[in-house]
Amino acid sequence: MAYTMAVNFHLKLIRSRANILIAIIFLIQVPLEAQPLVIQDSIAINVPLSVSFDALGHLYIASEPGVLSKYDRQLEEVQSYSSPALGKITSLDATQMLKVFAFYENRQEFQYFDRFLTPSQTSSIKTAPFSHFSAATLSNDQMIWLFDENNIQVVKYNPIVENVVLKVNLHYFLPERADVQSLKEYGNRLYLHQGNEILVFDFLGNLIDKLPIEINQPFQISNNQLYYASGKDVFFVNLLTMEQKKYSLRSTDDIKFVILMEERLVTITNKQIKVHLMEL
Repeated sequence: MAYTMAVNFHLKLIRSRANILIAIIFLIQVPLEAQPLVIQDSIAINVPLSVSFDALGHLYIASEPGVLSKYDRQLEEVQSYSSPALGKITSLDATQMLKVFAFYENRQEFQYFDRFLTPSQTSSIKTAPFSHFSAATLSNDQMIWLFDENNIQVVKYNPIVENVVLKVNLHYFLPERADVQSLKEYGNRLYLHQGNEILVFDFLGNLIDKLPIEINQPFQISNNQLYYASGKDVFFVNLLTMEQKKYSLRSTDDIKFVILMEERLVTITNKQIKVHLMEL
């Protein structure tokens, strides 16, 4: 009798542990199940090259040739700027209030725009003669992060005194022909998108993390959420917990850019801007 009770107890314990394991696996998989979103609004656009957003809910889109447009929360174009002579705006950063940063890779120049899209004079980046910068973004201390693809390094550039204040050699972390697509600073960390991976550096340029995701499209960060599009889906990664969520957009075209602004998810293809209502 005692033997039978012991066997039954162990069987129940095994089943209990198995059920717990199944529950854990289920919970891990749930966030990655595609959740459909409702479209609130949409408008047609030209092919976008780079996008950004500000704290007031304005959307900025750079398109070819040398066009920068600003949209309000209702997707009304409120300002625009055009200068074909400058070429393509390949990096755009509007996350700092009252200032929009634009970088032109073809000219190795940058400029700022105010909230009315009135431009400053363009400025060249004064560094070593063999440097070529393929990605750029603003830092929180009003300087500029740049990726030098010729020397495989990240530099921090002071636009006021026109000199480099920090160099980070990335030969140990990147291939010889590194394909760095973008840089973004968030929470005193620098996020570098290379190939299909994202490397994370501290403000001194020390490598501190490699995110456990594969990504081939531009990404954004807000509210401790890193997010990006893949095909017709949008993925979110919580930078504190690494929890991932997947949303299905049921788009007819592949999504190129995605922007999260409060309860609205803005997706951008080569033809359209769409606004989706969502709850994170």
